[in-house]
Parts: sequence; structure tokens; C-alpha cells
Amino acid sequence: MWFLFSMLACTVETNVEPVPDDTEVECNGFIRGTYPENGAYDAYYRTRVEFYLSEPLAEANVIGDVDGTTELLDGGLTVRFTPAVPLEPDSDYTFALEFCGDEPSIDFHTSATGLPLEVPVEELTQQSYDIDLLGAEFVEGDLLGTLVAWLYRGHLLAGVAEVGDAGLEWRIATAATAGPDAQDECARTLELPVGEFRSPFFSLHEDEIVFDAYDTTLRMMDVSLEGDFVPDASRLDGVRFSGMFDGRELLELIGGDDLDAMCDLGEFADMPCQPCPDDAAPYCFWVEVDRLSAEAVPVILQEVSEVPLECQNP
Repeated sequence: MWFLFSMLACTVETNVEPVPDDTEVECNGFIRGTYPENGAYDAYYRTRVEFYLSEPLAEANVIGDVDGTTELLDGGLTVRFTPAVPLEPDSDYTFALEFCGDEPSIDFHTSATGLPLEVPVEELTQQSYDIDLLGAEFVEGDLLGTLVAWLYRGHLLAGVAEVGDAGLEWRIATAATAGPDAQDECARTLELPVGEFRSPFFSLHEDEIVFDAYDTTLRMMDVSLEGDFVPDASRLDGVRFSGMFDGRELLELIGGDDLDAMCDLGEFADMPCQPCPDDAAPYCFWVEVDRLSAEAVPVILQEVSEVPLECQNP
């Protein structure tokens, strides 16, 4: 498995080196694209607005219909604007970037996500959602995300175990080998703590969760999860998920024995080692998924606290 980890690292492109603050960049570039796309009619109401540039900028300013903060990413090649408050669902918006003496703009319309649920909240427990790990956008830790997707055969199922005034509790299960429309009943489920639920928006923030991985367990620290149910609850939209893995546990999982080599590999894959939240040791990796959607499947997940005897190796 260490070989797999090494091979995956070779497929990850590194970012452009950051532009020093005192570097003057000639304004001769162009905007390669935006998110949301200009003219989009289904933007998520909690979206961040991004401009992707052909040449790096040393500073940037985004002008929009709402207040927010602007930051430069990828060495000045990406300008990200984060609204101070969520946008309104099913509404029109215009945002412009001060660029090369001009203010090129994009227009988009937000989707219905964020409007009130059209179904009773109790019905949320009567189905699950197919999380396609292979199709997820890992904005940080792409290499590690690919490894996790491989461990779980590309799919996980997320079901609402409990929902009420106290909040919402997710149950996470491995999908059956046959496909994401069935639960693997030989794999233990992960029962997440109760999180906040302000219908249709859900969120969870935990210092640590522990889950099964291959034939061992892994911890994820500084965990954050948030997203929305669409009005008819047929899909999860705008899901963001982030946290930190301990490289020492990953090394045990993949059968390696050289932490420094692992961190060098992570650096090459634009996934540098960082101080761990629990002991500040410089061996942790940050993973972040953004813009994830998950379609509903007619599966009610059952809790599996222990692997059944019939599933255990003789």
C-alpha cells in the first residue's frame, strides 16, 4: 500500500510558487474562468465566488451585491471572495473583479437549495445519500482523498439516524460491493455526534472522530461538516468536509516506516505536513472537500457496532 501512496503522489500537480508582496506583476493576463460560471442558474447559496487568472496578481478586490472578504490563492492565480452572509436562494447576483484597469463581471442565479424543506423532517431518516468519493473535489489533500476513496471502494452512504430539536445525527456506512444502493452489513457503521440542524442547513464541528480503515482505525481531528438538503430532500448540496489526519497512523496503515519520507512525499504532492492538533508533532495532513453533492438512495442504514461473526475471517 506504501507503493500505491507513492504512485498516487506522482499524479498530483503542484501549485505555482506564491508571488512575493513586493513583486510587480505586469497586467497582461486574462480571466481563464470563474466559479460559479458566468450565466450559471444553479449556484449554491452559500457559494464562494472565484476568479481563475492566467497571470498571478499581488492584490485583488472583488465588487459584489453583498459584503465579504477577498483573498488570493495558488500564488495569486485564484481570487476568492467569501460573502459575509449566505446569498439568497433563487436570486440573481453580479460580482466583478478589479482587473487590468477594468471591472469584468459575472452574473449567476442561485438554485432553490436553502429554501424550506417541502417534506417533514422525520422523513429524512427514511433514506440515505450516496457519497461518491471518487467524484469529490478535494481542494486540499487530493492524494490522501484518493487513498481514502480506494479504501472504501469509491462510495460511502450517509443516513440520518436521528433528527429533532436537539439537532441531527448522521450514520455513515460502507456501500455494498454490488453498488451504492445497498449497505455493506459486514462493516461497522460510524455514528457521528449530534450536530446543529437549522433546516435545511446542517453542520457539525468535532475535535476528533475515529473510524474503521482497512484492518485498523484512523482518527480525524478538527472535523468540520456542513451542507444543505434540497427542498424535496432528494439530494445533499454544497457539502463541505474537512479535517486533519495523523501521518503516523497513515504510515502504519500503508505499511511504511519513514515519517520524513512521507512528509517529503506530501510536500511534493502539495500536501505538506502540519503540526497535529493534539501534540503539535509536525506529521499531520489537512484534507478538505468542497462542492460535494450526494443523491438520495432508498436505503435505511442499520447500525453495525461489531462485525458479525459470519463476516469474520476463520
